[in-house]
Amino acid sequence: GKMKKKQKRFYSNDKRGQKWTEPEVGRPIDFADKYIEPRTQAGQAELDRERRKKGAAFQKTTPGQVVRRVLLVLLGLVLLYAGYILMDAWMDLHAMPAAQTDTVDGNTISTVALEAKAAKVDSLSLDGAVMLDAMMDDLSSGGYTAACFDIKRADGTVGYASTLGTVAAAGAVSSPAGDLRSSCQKLGKNDLLVLGHIVCYPDNVQTAANPAWAVKSGKTAYTDPAGNRYLNPDSTEVYNYIRSLVEESVRAGVTVFVLEGTELPQAAGTFNHNGFADLSKRLTADLGQDVKFLQPVAVNITSTATADLKKEVADKCAQNPNENQIYAITCPEKSRRAVKQLLDDRGCTCYLITE
Repeated sequence: GKMKKKQKRFYSNDKRGQKWTEPEVGRPIDFADKYIEPRTQAGQAELDRERRKKGAAFQKTTPGQVVRRVLLVLLGLVLLYAGYILMDAWMDLHAMPAAQTDTVDGNTISTVALEAKAAKVDSLSLDGAVMLDAMMDDLSSGGYTAACFDIKRADGTVGYASTLGTVAAAGAVSSPAGDLRSSCQKLGKNDLLVLGHIVCYPDNVQTAANPAWAVKSGKTAYTDPAGNRYLNPDSTEVYNYIRSLVEESVRAGVTVFVLEGTELPQAAGTFNHNGFADLSKRLTADLGQDVKFLQPVAVNITSTATADLKKEVADKCAQNPNENQIYAITCPEKSRRAVKQLLDDRGCTCYLITE
């Protein structure tokens, strides 16, 4: 006979859509049902005994317990206060030196004495990597506590990878610090302070890109005998440009700035805004107390013989420069170590040695 046709389907559609479970009977169970079951006398007696053993649901507290509770609360408060007092004392002992503040024309200027035994370093060495490590080794072995790099140079070039539109438009970036932010972090971890050096008004880059920013002599830009042009200190755009360079560097981790080139040559004319005091006061007002500005005091050491060096350093450097100043020392390469040692021996703690 014929083979039976193979069945393809296990389930037919006959009963599709029907409920398979049994119909519900009775009523929903209430949570308190167990208490309304009929109870035997024996069961009831058992419950009563349990209840008696537990005693009243709300006991009256004895006077002794009240006293004990009050004492515990008081003890807790005493410990809390003691903790705060001890913490205060610890914080006082381990606090940072407080900044004394002098009020100048209603503007507070932070005058916490800054210690920076700084060496001028090439911006390129702030790469956050190999060059930075080598530079940090040099500084530490030389006994320096700070590294100073160029933010804006005397020719107007910018020494870090700035993203400012004004910098990009003028093509001002040159031999920049490759990774300023991570370099600042690494230097900080190694107890080295970062100083940003800004030559403020001399600038041959922006004066060409934005002729309106330049100090004028008649219709054209004023040029000094060496052929350099200057940004106009009275121009709002110029101030905003310098401020934006500072702000961008602060975001990367620089908090101390050496402002050079804040005085213009007399031949350039007279200006309402001129000099370090004016610029640093405006920047502090805009950026706050956490950013510090230093005025470089130029000291040029020329001798190489030990006795001459000693006399020259003694003649040209007091123990420390005035508040908000730093000695900017230039000397022959071979005298550098000796000059630094002489400064340290004199107790000088705020200097910047450049090539």
